[in-house]
Amino acid sequence: MRKYNEKTDKYYSPDATPDLYLDEETVNSVLASIEDFKGDEEVEVKNLIKEIEALHRDACLEKISLKDSKTQIKKLSDKFLEKYGFWPYLTKTFTAFYGHFDK
Repeated sequence: MRKYNEKTDKYYSPDATPDLYLDEETVNSVLASIEDFKGDEEVEVKNLIKEIEALHRDACLEKISLKDSKTQIKKLSDKFLEKYGFWPYLTKTFTAFYGHFDK
């Protein structure tokens, strides 16, 4: 498991590239570069992305198990779904964040 490298890695997704992770600085930098879309769900999904990436990073660094990471991420996504009626990956912010890593 290793940190994502923008110069050599052509793609990043916690599901599609489970051996890669983003450091906190990269997460914050990319989120800061994304347009602030309107809506409470767009604001909330920024924090959700930070939480998802922290859990994924902790699993990659063996601070928690991969199973625990996936379980906690699912709970966070389910909570978002329950609150807004749709999955977080359908938000503009989520799409823009992970789209940043698709080169």
